[in-house]
Amino acid sequence: MSIIQKSSSLAGLWLPTALLIPVLFHHRYRDWIPLLCAAALGIAASHTILGTPFFRYLPYLLNNLIEASLCADLLRRILPAQDPLSGLSSWMKFLFVAVIFCPLVSALIMLLFILHVHSPAELQSRFTTWFMSEAVAILALTPLGLIYHRGYLVKLITSPRLFGLLLTLILTLAAGFLALKWLPYTFAFITIPLLSAAIRLPRMESFIIFLSMTLMIALLHTSGIISVQPHLADQLPQGLIFLPLLLILMPANAMAMAMHALRTEKSHITQSENRFRNAMEYSAIGMTLVSPEGKLLQVNKALCHLLGYEAEYLTTLTFQEITYHEDLGKDLALLQQLLNDDIQSYTLEKRYLRRSGEVIWAFLAVSLVRDEHHNPMYFISQIEDINELKHTEMTNKRLSEALHEEKELLHITLNSINEAVISTTGI
Repeated sequence: MSIIQKSSSLAGLWLPTALLIPVLFHHRYRDWIPLLCAAALGIAASHTILGTPFFRYLPYLLNNLIEASLCADLLRRILPAQDPLSGLSSWMKFLFVAVIFCPLVSALIMLLFILHVHSPAELQSRFTTWFMSEAVAILALTPLGLIYHRGYLVKLITSPRLFGLLLTLILTLAAGFLALKWLPYTFAFITIPLLSAAIRLPRMESFIIFLSMTLMIALLHTSGIISVQPHLADQLPQGLIFLPLLLILMPANAMAMAMHALRTEKSHITQSENRFRNAMEYSAIGMTLVSPEGKLLQVNKALCHLLGYEAEYLTTLTFQEITYHEDLGKDLALLQQLLNDDIQSYTLEKRYLRRSGEVIWAFLAVSLVRDEHHNPMYFISQIEDINELKHTEMTNKRLSEALHEEKELLHITLNSINEAVISTTGI
């Protein structure tokens, strides 16, 4: 606040509102009153230390509290509570509500307080100054507060990533300082290290870099060490000096969110693949991945044990080569229906050829995995050993047929006898 009062331009970023928004977001509505009172006391204390009259800053203080409450309430309604900035879509909602809409409302309220004491030109300058100081601060700080979770700092300090974060932070700030001090088109060059950090670092650490760069630029400008005024500064409202900073923070934030979504999706895919691989490897029944042409791409231990092959050799064969020739036609017909999308899966009792030449029965269940363009990628085949069951079934069938034949023979014999014959259970 001391820096702001000493500068005639947009001196710094108004951080209290940007900090209060995530604090309110993460707390229940019934806790808001004491939190708002605590924030009001903190802002009032800083004004008191600087000797600002109470009634001079009171309207602005109330405006800050209204803006933070409105923004936190809207964000609670449109963003998930667990991970508010989980992807680009949620970040776009945050951008519209917190960075554009709420600062605009707050700037309009501020104009109502000073409408009667300033000229139109001064009103325009104060409006843009208020809006930019709020918008840039919210974009720089609030995302960090929204995604912060308890225990993160302790975990980061004890993590090997800390050295990488500090090194990236130092290099990024140094590159930003050099660009501000000596290079033309300053903010275009600052974008490069920010985007690089967004690509390389996790989301939380990227936001730390963005906030540090924003604070450094604001402090260097307000202290007079560097000037961020564009060439057309005389034709622009004074408050728009930091507009380029807002514009470079937006793509950097967007890139960080896109990379976070990509890493999250990759992590989910990896976890899914690991679960499938473990389920396949340790399954009690045989499982294999089969190419659309029939080649065995991957097999598990149960299938190797069932067919008597080593995994390396089995993956050089096709399912046609290990299928009993009399059952191959029906299998291929069902497979073609699956490829044509006429059916979603099929089951079949079929015979396989073991490496020893023995023919065994198995229960086959097949499904097809397609890519995003609906092109066939591979079949998932589950092969359950039913050889003993099938042999028992055939044995029972033969016994049943033999009993039926004996019964028929008995009836024929009885019908052919001319003498009276009775059947009893005993004498």
